[in-house]
Order: sequence, then structure tokens, then C-alpha cells
Amino acid sequence: SMGISYSRVANILRANASQQNLTALQTSAETIDRVLTDVNNVVYYISTSTDITRFLQLRPLDVDKTIVSDITKAQKSLKSYIIANSFIKEIQVYAFQSGIMVDSVTSVLDLERYYGIGFEMEQMDYARWREEFLEQRHRDQLYPSAGVACQNEWQDRLLYAQTIPMSGSDSFGGNVFLFLDEEQLLEQFGALQYGSGGMLCVLDREGNAVLQDNPGGLSLE
Repeated sequence: SMGISYSRVANILRANASQQNLTALQTSAETIDRVLTDVNNVVYYISTSTDITRFLQLRPLDVDKTIVSDITKAQKSLKSYIIANSFIKEIQVYAFQSGIMVDSVTSVLDLERYYGIGFEMEQMDYARWREEFLEQRHRDQLYPSAGVACQNEWQDRLLYAQTIPMSGSDSFGGNVFLFLDEEQLLEQFGALQYGSGGMLCVLDREGNAVLQDNPGGLSLE
């Protein structure tokens, strides 16, 4: 009788724990959806910002007093987006026409000096970063989390990339990169209990793992 009672209690506890996990998972997933929706909104606002548009229209020979003002205004716009969204740790905008980049704290006229000093991506050299990220066009792409150094602080971050203007016009344009705090995103799943016997994996629409917590080292398959 005691064995049967224990079994019933254990089954009830397991059922309750399973339901709590499902509820926590649903709530956490909805939070991540909201974060990504907010990111899309930020990119849209950036793409329609007058300050960003003026920066994207700069040409290489426009390096005069006017360009300083345009870059400063673009930086202030990026900083305000970061302050308004705690998940976003850095935003970079690269202009195709001028080959100049701005982030929330600096302007980059010399990309090679910037990379490796003010910014760097793990296991990626300068040439690959410039060719694959800056100069290629992107369409609301999420890249798997990687170690990123911004202002000399290394942290695992999720990268979102989008070419602007989003209409596809070639009259002006560039790329915007948003770096999301991976640790803060994973904290949204803190109520889930999976430990070494399970894992958490967030996939993009193509099925690629862009964010994961895998304490047991389980196979993604």
C-alpha cells in the first residue's frame, strides 16, 4: 500500500513539474518572441531615421565639417535605441557609399584599426569580417551566438543583421548590426528545470541553432 501511494505521489509530482515546465517554456518563448519583435522594430526605426539616412548618403570625399555633425547625430540615435532596449548591447551601421561605420560610441573611418581594438568577433579575422558581414547584403538574419568584444569587453552575443533601406533600393544603403546579450536572453528560461539531462535550443526559421544552453553536452540532433 505504501509503495502504491508513493508511486501515485511521484506520478503527480512529475505531472505537476512537467506542466510547470511547459508553462514556463511557453512564457519564456513568448518573451523571446517579443524581444525579436522589438529588434525588428528598432531596425525599422533606424532605417527610417533621418540622421541614419544622412549618414548612409555620405560619400568618401565628404570628410569635412558637415560629416562630423552627421556622424555625431547618427551615433546619438544608435545610443538612444540601446538605452531603450536592455537586450541590445551594441548597434553598428555600415555605409556602402562611404565605407564608414558608426556604433553607439565612436565613428570608424579606418575599419582596420577599429577591428581588433574597439571591436572583434571570435575566430574571425578582419578580412572575413569586412567581406562577409560589412559588404554583403543581409535580410533580417540571425547569426549563431559567438564571442564578441565591444569596447574591450568580451561576451557571448547573438547577432542580428539587416541591410537598409529595407525596400531594397540602391539609391543609398548599408548594413545595420544589432548585438543581443545572450546571457540575458538565456535568463528568460531560468524557470525551466532541465539540468544535465536536457538542453535548451532556439532555432531560426531555417532550423539553425542560434542560441543554446546545453549543460550535458547533448547532441543537437
